Amino acid sequence: YPVIYHGNARLDSQESKFGGSSAFFDGNDSYLTLPDSDDWSFGSGDFTLEGWYYFNSLAVTAELWNQYTDVNNLFRAQVNAAGAIQIGWYVDPSYMISYSTAEGIISTGAWYHIAFVRHGSDGFIFVNGVAQATPGVTVFGTQTLPDYTSALYIGYQAWATRYYLDGWMDEVRVSKGTARWTA
Repeated sequence: YPVIYHGNARLDSQESKFGGSSAFFDGNDSYLTLPDSDDWSFGSGDFTLEGWYYFNSLAVTAELWNQYTDVNNLFRAQVNAAGAIQIGWYVDPSYMISYSTAEGIISTGAWYHIAFVRHGSDGFIFVNGVAQATPGVTVFGTQTLPDYTSALYIGYQAWATRYYLDGWMDEVRVSKGTARWTA
C-alpha cells in the first residue's frame, strides 16, 4: 500500500526500536494515510493491530489509528493524556464497542509495544506483551465490525477535535484473521 506522509511526518533516526530509524510525528500536523482496503475491514473475524510507540508528550490525546465516515461512524485507537489506552468502533448512536486500560499505563520517554486484539468474542489490549484490558465476551460477542470506506489514518484523529501523535512509531502491523497475542 502506498503510505502518504503529511505535515512534518518523516523517517527519523533520533529514536528507533529496530533498524536505525522510525516514523516521526511532531504532535502538530504530522500523520500518515493509507488508502481504504479490505485489509482493515475486520467483520466478525480475529485481528491484531500492533506497533512500537515512543511518546514525547501526552499533554493531549495521542492518536494511533483512525478511520471514519463521519463523527458518528468511526474507528479509533488512542492514548489519552492520563496514559490510558482506548479503542472503539462507533456506528451512528445505535451501538458502540469500546474498551480501555487503566490510567498511567503509558508515559513519555520510553518505547512501548501496544497491541489491540480480537480473539473470537474477546477484546484485548497488550502493552509490552502483558494483557492490560481483558473485558470478556461481552465486548464483541458475535458483532460484525463496520466497513468504513475512508483512508486509514495513523497518528491523527481526522474528525471533531484534531489529535495527533507526538513521538515515534516503529514496526506497525495489521493482521486480519489472526489474533497474535492471546496469552
